[in-house]
Amino acid sequence: MYPRFVHLNLHSEFSLIDSLIRIPRLLEKCKKSSTGALGLTDSNNLFAAAKFVRSAETAGVKPILGSEIDLVSKDKNIGRYKAVLLCQNRIGFENLCGLLSDFHQVDQNSKIEGYQEEQLFSRPLDGLIALSGDLGGDIGRLIVLENYKEAKVRLNNWNDLFNGNYFCQVSRLGAPFEENYIRAVSDLVGSKIGLVATNHVRFLEEHEFDAHDARVCIQESRLLSDPVRNNQYYDSQYLKTEDQMLELFSDVPSALENTVKIAVKCNIAFDQESYLMPKFPVQKSSHGEDLVSEETYVSEEAKTGLRERLNSMGGTVLGCDEEIYAKRLKDELSVITEMGFSGYFLIVADFIKWAKDKGIPVGPGRGSGAGSLVAYCLGITELDPIKYDLLFERFLNPERVSMPDFDVDFCMDRRDEVIDYVAQRYGKEKVAQIITFGKMAAKAVIRDVGRILGYPYPQVDELAKLIPAEVGITLPKIMDDPKSDLSKRYGVDEDARTIVDLALKLEGLSRNAGTHAGGLVIAPSRLTKYTPLYGDKDGEGMVTQFDMGDVESIGLVKFDLLGLKTLTIIEWALKSLNSLRLNKSLSKVEIGSIPLDDSETFQAIQKGKTKAIFQLESRGMRELILRLKPDKFDDLIALVALFRPGPLESGMVDDFISVKHGSTAKYPHPLLEETLRPTYGVILYQEQVMEIARSMAGFTLGSADILRRAMGKKKPEEMAKQREAFLMGAEKRGVENSKADLIFNLIEKFAGYGFNKSHSAAYALVAYQTAWLKTKYPGPFMAAVLSADMDNTDKIVNMIQECRALAIEILKPDVNKSEYRFLAFEERKIRYGLGAIKGLGSNIVDGILRERSSGGGYSSMIDLCKRVQEPRLNKKSLELLIKAGSFDSLEENRKACFRKIELALQLAEQDRLAKEVGQTDLFGLESADNLDSTSHEEMKNLSNLENDFSSEELLGWEKESLGLYLTGHPVDAYSQDIKVLATGSIAGMRVGKTKIAGLIVGLRTVTTRRGEIAIVTVDDKTGFADFVLDSKVFQTYVDLLIPEKIAVFSGRCSADRYTGRLSMQVDSVDSLDALRERYARQIILEIEEEKITEDLVRYLEQTLKSTDRGDTEICLACVSEDSTAMFRLDRKWKIKMSTYLVERLNRLFSQDKIVIQYDEQV
Repeated sequence: MYPRFVHLNLHSEFSLIDSLIRIPRLLEKCKKSSTGALGLTDSNNLFAAAKFVRSAETAGVKPILGSEIDLVSKDKNIGRYKAVLLCQNRIGFENLCGLLSDFHQVDQNSKIEGYQEEQLFSRPLDGLIALSGDLGGDIGRLIVLENYKEAKVRLNNWNDLFNGNYFCQVSRLGAPFEENYIRAVSDLVGSKIGLVATNHVRFLEEHEFDAHDARVCIQESRLLSDPVRNNQYYDSQYLKTEDQMLELFSDVPSALENTVKIAVKCNIAFDQESYLMPKFPVQKSSHGEDLVSEETYVSEEAKTGLRERLNSMGGTVLGCDEEIYAKRLKDELSVITEMGFSGYFLIVADFIKWAKDKGIPVGPGRGSGAGSLVAYCLGITELDPIKYDLLFERFLNPERVSMPDFDVDFCMDRRDEVIDYVAQRYGKEKVAQIITFGKMAAKAVIRDVGRILGYPYPQVDELAKLIPAEVGITLPKIMDDPKSDLSKRYGVDEDARTIVDLALKLEGLSRNAGTHAGGLVIAPSRLTKYTPLYGDKDGEGMVTQFDMGDVESIGLVKFDLLGLKTLTIIEWALKSLNSLRLNKSLSKVEIGSIPLDDSETFQAIQKGKTKAIFQLESRGMRELILRLKPDKFDDLIALVALFRPGPLESGMVDDFISVKHGSTAKYPHPLLEETLRPTYGVILYQEQVMEIARSMAGFTLGSADILRRAMGKKKPEEMAKQREAFLMGAEKRGVENSKADLIFNLIEKFAGYGFNKSHSAAYALVAYQTAWLKTKYPGPFMAAVLSADMDNTDKIVNMIQECRALAIEILKPDVNKSEYRFLAFEERKIRYGLGAIKGLGSNIVDGILRERSSGGGYSSMIDLCKRVQEPRLNKKSLELLIKAGSFDSLEENRKACFRKIELALQLAEQDRLAKEVGQTDLFGLESADNLDSTSHEEMKNLSNLENDFSSEELLGWEKESLGLYLTGHPVDAYSQDIKVLATGSIAGMRVGKTKIAGLIVGLRTVTTRRGEIAIVTVDDKTGFADFVLDSKVFQTYVDLLIPEKIAVFSGRCSADRYTGRLSMQVDSVDSLDALRERYARQIILEIEEEKITEDLVRYLEQTLKSTDRGDTEICLACVSEDSTAMFRLDRKWKIKMSTYLVERLNRLFSQDKIVIQYDEQV
């Protein structure tokens, strides 16, 4: 039925500000109501345009595209106002894309909240229809001000600008002045300009207004109860039916009719059948003609690359001669040429070659692209696909036309250089990164809703923490589980119900726009012909307004340029180790040339020493490694594929390991033995599924790839067709029908678990490279690892523990010896990076290093203050440097250093002023050199007179400035006690009962239905862990849970079902003093005979007298040159063991001279 009204002003969730409308639900409603056409006009963007057009066409709804834009007038009476632009045709779409791109470029650069109307007036506006913006438009503003004369002038100007395609928008939402406006604008427009009825649709159903109001408050960071917020929305702004709109505007029928006329005029569609392939810039003649085609050029380059690869391998690989490679190359080139992808391969090879020439680390290739010999010959990948049985058809299948997709990893620090190169090479107007949209995720939306409802932060935070830290977790999924903590709280807590009920309506909505991690688009011509561009407020550059899926759906070609931190680590490690090798006149290490069969490296891997090793460092992976004991590169490829939930739960892993260690492999059929022998009879890789279909049923690899995809999607009709083809093919090869059916079932089962071998092989190579570096050059490698995570204290602590396990010494930061990053200056010595000092700031560090590089090392703190003038040092930065120990080599006494700060800064400022006036006495300033020499003597004397901080205070400074204890740890003073009183450590935690002593570094409580529980974060020097105390245990031991104090926790360790991390459920807590008092039987004080003096005896006597009586006896071990005599003090000197006593005794005896012996029953 022909529509009598069409909604032309509707915002979706992609307006990011003021709409609840999700495209799928919108079109579902439209389909049910037989809506003929619909206009989407998101605020200042076309984010949802492509997905809206696709969904609308599928639903049988005519899509109308447009945008409601913010304009700014120089007339202060108008100011910022709104207008709606609709696309009549492709020309209009391209003009709107250009306008919106320009809008965001201007907005990004100038921070103006709108587009200057003068700029709009000077743009091409062909193919666009304009709506006035209703009361929020310029005409509406002028009418409210009763400035009818100016309104009439502007009406005529707008109509001329759009060649008669200008309409005045009217609505009846319940806003003030609406009816006056409708009467006035009806009089003003006359017969030349039509009226258009709209409803400013922002939600689908009338009852959704409250949720919409909440969304607006979240975006504006306001409370729902805020009395001064400007509530510009109404509960009438839902998707009214055609009949409702006809009734609403029955007195203005032309406003309804015009919506249909506009809908008829607007016709826009996206060509989704062909690819918009960019052209590779081959060499051209003087007349601008291509001297060679892309097809010829890629063929020549690939053949040259093959010769170079074969020459580097000695001409043969695994008994294969050059002809096997040449045939495979020819076949691949034929497919690439036939499918029209020659330019794609050349573009990828070009930016990879440029990156390598510039010394930018590039990954060996990831994903199915590693299966292409052409890619290997062009230098796109670094794995020989023939050697590792990788299939080209898994990547590019002539029987299933789809774009090739190379995922290329670059060093994370220099990836942007490659993107800049691509933009320069192909034209900035043709290149952009791809947008991505952040969603209102479960935990965040709970916090947001709680905040706008005005609930206290601790209450909301407690509720949010009931949401498990699980990837992809949603509120409905949690609420469907009656045993979940959130469900239980919901059942008994009215506030929780209020928050969760509202959050459920908002979860999953698009919240903000960002930049995709790796996606880059190269268009054949100006990008705004195909998609508008968007610039974020932080100035990160322009990105496509269409997301990854939409970019591909309209035929644009994307390239994935990803930043991989591991490549940066490898690069930093190589620079460091090659610097050390150069000092020894040794040759440079090239990571691409290392042997892949190093026995020492595999021995380290087999022992599970894989912390910091790419892909192999998780606890679960280490456990798998200890079982599998990989001893060759193929085993590492298998590891990457095996360590996933499917294989781990299916029994595949057990079968694989069993056969590897001696059991007999079982093959379903002799025809499959060759294919499955490398994986011990287990169908592990997707490529094996394809090979089985080829060897048993005669499938081409192209049709086998279609079979693999069908098995992954599990569509019954398609699977029935594939099964029939498989059985027929197997029968022709003499395989019984029942056997073939059994094998089809088998591969169907394991196809769901099968992994892309090309991807496994590429990542296994990076894993091996990092393992090799750690094994051969532990210092440089671990320095690189530490540098890559300087902002993550938890990781730094963990990796420093690993350094200690590797016998690598970590030295304090030093203003004369440290660099910005961690530095390995010997094979097993690392200097702490200045950039890792918390709160210091990169500008300060860069200034210190820059001046040191140009002027040499610093002689004192005052010398540093004088010389580092840009940026200027302040009290806070000097305090941080002192606390971190950065001046220890220059100013050994830190307490005196603190006292010098004000004087040092004053002298540095006087020195700066003196230099400005030519070191004259014009302003009464003393010569800076004289000041320096005088003050240096004063400071030297001050250092000599001042006692330094205690070791406990120094460790506290370290923790504050570095985020960790570096040169020691508070538990060190109790190490001999902990050996006896505890049974385990955090690093050695295992499932089961244990007793761990450590420093309490954090404590938070969570209220549950069963009462208040506590989560205590403990640091025992080997690592950090969260210990959980239920309500009863918490209340019993709350007085012992004091931050920065050491306690002993007894309980049971278990693995978290979501994260796999181990935590302890605590049964009891003890203080060290209590355990010492309970179990310390004897204290032995060892002293050399000649050091026994009256003062020592008197001090010892005073100490023992001031200590409470108890059951611990005191013994003196007097050591002479020939013997040691043991004296047990009288029973009256038995004392109560305490930390106070030990601290007093430490003033007389070094820690190693005090031995505490405990009862054997501990």
